[in-house]
Amino acid sequence: MNSKLRDELIQVAAVAIAIITDLDQG
Repeated sequence: MNSKLRDELIQVAAVAIAIITDLDQG
């Protein structure tokens, strides 16, 4: 698997988790 693509997927997942966590707290 392309490591650059994996890094981008990890970043997207991290942002999604942060948004979900923020919505959960709100």
